[in-house]
Amino acid sequence: MRCNLIKALHILRIWIMSVGNHLTPKPLKRAGSPLPEDQPVCKVLVADSENVKVKKRMYALLMMYSGWGYFGMQRSPTHPTIEGELIKALISCGFLANNNPEEFRKVWFQRASKTDKSVSAIGQVCSMLVTPRRRRNQTESEFSSTRSHPDSW
Repeated sequence: MRCNLIKALHILRIWIMSVGNHLTPKPLKRAGSPLPEDQPVCKVLVADSENVKVKKRMYALLMMYSGWGYFGMQRSPTHPTIEGELIKALISCGFLANNNPEEFRKVWFQRASKTDKSVSAIGQVCSMLVTPRRRRNQTESEFSSTRSHPDSW
C-alpha cells in the first residue's frame, strides 16, 4: 500500500513538472509504466537495536483512592500527595527515570480535577504520554512486588 502511494506521488510530481514547464515538456508517466532505475520507489530503513525509537502512546488512568493522610491530588515538594504516589509508582515500573519536574513534563501528565486535603475520589481520570512496556518474562510475584499495597501507606 505504501509503495503504491509513493509510486502515485512520484507520477503526480512528474505530471505537475511537465504541466508547469511549458518550454521543455516532459513525458507523462502512466500508472502502469516502470519508474527509472536510479530512483527507488520504497526505501527500507534498518535501524540499530540501540537507536530504535519506540512510539509513545497516550494512556488514560481511571483511579480511585482514599485521600486520608494526603494533602490533595496536586503534587507538592513538602507534603505527601496522590500525584507524588503516582510518580513513585511510575518510577518503580520504569515509565519515568526520576522524580525530576522536567522528566514529569515529558509525559504530558494531565488530570481531570483536583482534590483538597483528606478528600477521596471514586473516579479520578488522568492521562499521560508514555512508552508501552511489556515484560514477557515477568512472573506474577515480580509484578505484584511493583504494585503499592494499601497496608504500606
